[in-house]
Amino acid sequence: MPTVEEMLARTDWPGRTSVFQALGQRWQIMTDDPDLAGFLDELYAVMAVDPPPGDAGAGEAVYRVVPPHGGQQGIVLRGEQTIGSPFSRSHTMGLLQWAVNRQVIEHACTQRLVLHAGGVVRDGAAVVLPAEMESGKTTLTTGLLDRGLHYLSDEAVAVDDDLAVEGYAKPLSIDRGSWEVLAHHRPLLSDALEAYIRSQWQVPAQTIAPVADGGRLAALVLPRYEAGAQTRVERLTGADAVAALVGCVFSPLGLTIPTARVQLLTRLVLAVPVHRLVSGDLDAACAEVERILAEVS
Repeated sequence: MPTVEEMLARTDWPGRTSVFQALGQRWQIMTDDPDLAGFLDELYAVMAVDPPPGDAGAGEAVYRVVPPHGGQQGIVLRGEQTIGSPFSRSHTMGLLQWAVNRQVIEHACTQRLVLHAGGVVRDGAAVVLPAEMESGKTTLTTGLLDRGLHYLSDEAVAVDDDLAVEGYAKPLSIDRGSWEVLAHHRPLLSDALEAYIRSQWQVPAQTIAPVADGGRLAALVLPRYEAGAQTRVERLTGADAVAALVGCVFSPLGLTIPTARVQLLTRLVLAVPVHRLVSGDLDAACAEVERILAEVS
């Protein structure tokens, strides 16, 4: 069996994805596992673009992925930079998605306000769901898609000065804690491919609901899942609303949030309602988001 170094030296990668683009960034993935390349093409299909004329197909970032083989650790690289050496196929997928997310978001947040948020759209009106990690935003976003809303993102939403929003339509990353309530979205894959999602399901949103090109910001809802909690909604205004949102703003690596972004946040809380939503029940949380959307629409 060839070593990782021998695999990386090859030029005839058997697995090569389409070129993808989101929030102004392009990328492509090459791997020695053709089945993985096909799976990634399905996951990122809504972001596939034609390469520029004269381009061999490479994106602005090219990832090379060698999953673990025969007891050897694998490797994930962006260009010549090593992202990590995965010890399992599930770890391989986690490292790759972390790297792609970081590339897309870091570039976008140098130019725009980008919120760590889920986002859904109905009839052009967008509800953005800013939240810290492990707050339940992916679960809530998926529940809203099940109710017929269209998908923006479960990770990052950019908001412009005119309240137009653009999402990062990555596959939904569903953690173990939500597998029971979202069991109907369990991917049906071969054993070899299922090994890539054993710690976190990856579900292409277009298999659940349409993906929105964008929308106009209608409301901000900050969700937090608390097991067993009664569903409650609190309207936030003024400085409280800005303070709650600042913690969900992506900033350029190593830099504080630019003053212009904080000023835009202040404009947002004056222009659209901001609510905090605490719930231990997915159906009840979805109903509250739909109620808020109906009121502003």
